[in-house]
Amino acid sequence: MTVVLVVAGIWCVVSGGGSAQVVLGRLLPAVAVALVPWGLRLPREWPVLYRADTPALYALVDHVLRAVGTRGVNVIVVDAAVNASVVRYRIRGRAAC
Repeated sequence: MTVVLVVAGIWCVVSGGGSAQVVLGRLLPAVAVALVPWGLRLPREWPVLYRADTPALYALVDHVLRAVGTRGVNVIVVDAAVNASVVRYRIRGRAAC
């Protein structure tokens, strides 16, 4: 999504349109930068379960992820919510379940 915004912004600037198009061309990359999750970190108070500590839980999660056709997770985090989700955090997109 962010790459599309940057490319569209560059196209708006170099295509030779009017001043509104140039303004839009400068605005789109700024929106793309704002959408990137810079430095998203896990809260320190949430317990983190690592693969070496809970191999059976990771085996179950890996089985479910293979069944739905997605990538695995790096860590499993436990909180008080009665729900399951996968979150990408940090710039390299590590996954927390």
